Amino acid sequence: MPPPPPCSPLARAAGALVFAAPGEGRGGPAPLGRPAGPGAEGGGGGRNPEMIRTRHRAPNGAPLFVNRLIESASPYLRQHAHNPVDWRPWSEAAFAEAKARGVMVFLSIGYASCHWCHVMEEESFDDEAVAGLLNRDFLPVKLDREESPDIDAQYASAALLFSGRTGWPNNLLLVPDGAWPAMTFSYLRKDMLLRALQAALQEWGRPERRKIILQQAQQLGEAARDLTLKRPPPAPLSGETFDAAADGIARQSDPLHGGFGQGEKFPNEVVSRFLLDSAARRAGRTPALDAATTLLKAVLTGGVHDQIGGGFHRYAVDRDWRTPHFEKMLPTQALMIRSLLAAQSLEPDPVYERAMKRTLAFVAREMTSPEGLFHTALDADSRDASGKMEEGAYYLWRPQEAEAALGSMPESERRHVLSTLGLLTQPRLAGGVTPHLDPRARIDFPRLDPALDRLLAARRGRPSPFVDDKALIGWNGLMIRALAEYSMAMDSPAEAALADRAAQILWARGRNPDGSLARGLMNGRPFGLGTVEDYAYLGLGFVALHDALRDARILSAAESLGDMMWKGAFHPDYGLLAAPAPLGPHIDARDMAAPSGNAAALELYALLSRRTSKPENHKRAETLSRALSGSIGQEAGAHTEAMTATRILHQGETGAMRALAQGRLTLWARRDGNLLKIDLEASPGWVWNDPPPTLIGRGVGPLRIEKHGISAPVIGPGVATLSLRLCGEGRCLPAETTSFRLG
Repeated sequence: MPPPPPCSPLARAAGALVFAAPGEGRGGPAPLGRPAGPGAEGGGGGRNPEMIRTRHRAPNGAPLFVNRLIESASPYLRQHAHNPVDWRPWSEAAFAEAKARGVMVFLSIGYASCHWCHVMEEESFDDEAVAGLLNRDFLPVKLDREESPDIDAQYASAALLFSGRTGWPNNLLLVPDGAWPAMTFSYLRKDMLLRALQAALQEWGRPERRKIILQQAQQLGEAARDLTLKRPPPAPLSGETFDAAADGIARQSDPLHGGFGQGEKFPNEVVSRFLLDSAARRAGRTPALDAATTLLKAVLTGGVHDQIGGGFHRYAVDRDWRTPHFEKMLPTQALMIRSLLAAQSLEPDPVYERAMKRTLAFVAREMTSPEGLFHTALDADSRDASGKMEEGAYYLWRPQEAEAALGSMPESERRHVLSTLGLLTQPRLAGGVTPHLDPRARIDFPRLDPALDRLLAARRGRPSPFVDDKALIGWNGLMIRALAEYSMAMDSPAEAALADRAAQILWARGRNPDGSLARGLMNGRPFGLGTVEDYAYLGLGFVALHDALRDARILSAAESLGDMMWKGAFHPDYGLLAAPAPLGPHIDARDMAAPSGNAAALELYALLSRRTSKPENHKRAETLSRALSGSIGQEAGAHTEAMTATRILHQGETGAMRALAQGRLTLWARRDGNLLKIDLEASPGWVWNDPPPTLIGRGVGPLRIEKHGISAPVIGPGVATLSLRLCGEGRCLPAETTSFRLG
């Protein structure tokens, strides 16, 4: 697939998740506000038959081989459990065995929905000649990158340094003592793999060459480790810094097709959120706003957006977004919803609203377990009409297939649907056309949508992609946040209820016996050790859910996660949160497809500092922001989430709902025609209108104080700044300001 620890220090804070509100018992985890409901044992289970990916079978159809991965919780590892390769899971015992035998470890890293991982398995790892060489002369180890992201990240860095690129599968030869990487390569054909292994084996067998291999492997490993540890000294940051960074990033976008780059294109949800946050703080058209909206509208019309079933594929392999890489991953859905919400708040468009609703329907239909947790991914591959596994087979159409699915519709309507979905264009893939829209056309969705329902019903009759139905806790946190924010922005309580149901299960079941946060749930049982991103993403989900439901216990749960994360992972030598990994400490600080762990933690502490009176949250956010500031100055595009979070810390939020005065005042802003309405709710014993607030700025008329807030006429584009002082308990807090974009 083209690009992008055995233990965790977070376990040291064991037990901190057992949180009870005042007056509640501590015999178990406190509910977050409502019962989880029946079937709340959580996590995956039963949606897929076991994927036995082998051609070596007995006459009765049973697989001939079984290896040690059969006991794994990971769907990815179990996919390889019937290879003739005698895979071991990652463990100290595996390296001890390799050291005792004097052989190198062949480490292969991938994940369950990875197309090229499947290709390499079928061609090589299910081949007895390859298996014989690996079993005899190496120690083969399989690792699921989604179970162990910190290990994966270090070896991805090694691959980047070794070959100039990284991706999955990521295959490495490791020296057994120290797990240093001697060689890395991604997908290779069987013949090339055999040649590479035999050449490495010959070199390893020569004592003078082995000594050089050991030295070079350690040097590569140390360099890979240091990629995340070494960073520039702190640099000053300001609103002007961030706006200049936003416009600079925007100017690198593709002005014709949207997005970044000329080949493969990702939706870049983290970047678009930063661009939209910058736009929300400024009036009028800006390069940031134009780049973000151009990107989103290009994604919505392209094949990377599943026009028939809703939701989004991971990325496009062409410049105009026509041809996706077909896997669907949970973070893509959650982050796209949040980007579309941000765009909708600035420039309301029914196309954004429709895409969000269809994505939510897709997640509910295909990525939600019966208990209410969210699956990890849908595979890119599925079986075509001949029974062969092919990438995208489930999603591709030939015109005659679509016409048959449309059935009794009048011929003119059938032709209109085929034309609108681009199904009459020249296929770019052998299996047919990916449905897509003409970005220049005005689409009649009320006319199109009934036909999409028919096409979806027909598509669901095809062999469906494998569903990786484990529930990763951090990724579930991303979806909880998206649901809660959608619920608030669109005034739709149903989504908050879905978020609450998932949160209840994770809070009750998502921990290891020692009290530490698990990496995920599978078949109702926790597995793995939570990473920084798991704590941060789940904490952010809880903050959003608190905002939607106004339940103080949910906010306390978010604080508990923040406390555990800091106590277990803060590394004073680097001023950031770190995790142990095979090559030394690993710091997750660069945004990839999702926000980095440290940037998400910075945002969590920034949001908590605006909702609680505990000063440590502000101090923690300041510490992380300072440690990342030099990197922001040198590589802004890889740290957009950290910039968004730093702006929240110092300048406040830009959404419709905002917390002020350390959570003592909640604000909801909305436009009602040409009127800006701001509802204000103060905690008991506090008042916001004595002294009266002020609202000033270009584009806004005189402020009017009402019973539950204020209003003012919008007379033109601009930015209006609200200034107020909250008073109560015999004192007044320092004045606070927050700004609103008027167009």
